Amino acid sequence: MLGAFAQAFRTPDLRRKLLFTLFIMAVFRLGSFIPTPGVDSKAVQRCMAQESQASLLDLVNLFSGGALLQLSIFALGIMPYITASIIIQLLRVVIPRFDDLHKEGQTGQAKLTQYTRYLTIFLGILQATTTISLARSGQLFQACSEDVIRDRSVMTFIMMIIVMMAGTGVIMWLGELITERGIGPACPSSCSPLVRPASGARSPLSWRSFFSSPSPSSTLSRRSAASRCSTPSG
Repeated sequence: MLGAFAQAFRTPDLRRKLLFTLFIMAVFRLGSFIPTPGVDSKAVQRCMAQESQASLLDLVNLFSGGALLQLSIFALGIMPYITASIIIQLLRVVIPRFDDLHKEGQTGQAKLTQYTRYLTIFLGILQATTTISLARSGQLFQACSEDVIRDRSVMTFIMMIIVMMAGTGVIMWLGELITERGIGPACPSSCSPLVRPASGARSPLSWRSFFSSPSPSSTLSRRSAASRCSTPSG
C-alpha cells in the first residue's frame, strides 16, 4: 500500500490531485474549530470536558467530524445535503416527475440537484434551529450548567442559523472542488473525505464511551435492587 502511495506521488497529475484533496481536508478541519459567532468557545470546551456519559448525540457528532458539539461554523456538516439527497431519491418512487427527470440525463440530473439544494437549505435551517435551541436551553450539555450562548437576542439567534447554513454551503462547495480538481466522485460521496478522517480519529473513544456507559434500564434495575436490600424484612 505504501508503495502504491509513493508511486502515486511520482505521477505529476495524481500528485497534484492528492495534494489538493489534502489541502481541502485541512481547510475543513480548520473550520471545524472556528466557533459560530455568539458561542462562548471556552465554555463549550469546559462543558465537553464535564460530559461523563456518551449519548446518541455523540454518535451524531461523529458524522460532523466533531464540529457539532463544538458549535463551530461547520457544525451541521454535510448531513443536511445527504438527507436531502436520500429524500429526493425516495421521492422518485412517489412522484413520477422526479423519475422522468432522472431518465432525461444530464439536464434532468441538474434539475434534481437544484431541488436537492433547495431541500438542503430547509433541512439545514431546521437542524441549525434545533441545535442552537438545545444549546440555549442547556440540553445540549446536560451535565454542564454554564451558558455556552450568552447573548439570547433574536438577532444573534438568526445570525447563528445563517452562519451554520453558510458553513454547510461551504462544505458542499469544497466537495465539488474535490470532484473537479481532486480525487473523488460527485458530492455527497466526494464530501466523505472531509468528514471521515475526523470521525475516524474520534470514533474509538466515542464508541467505547457510548457502549461502556450504563443504560437507563440497567441503572433502574440496580437502584431497585439496592432499595430491596435496604428495606427491612417484616
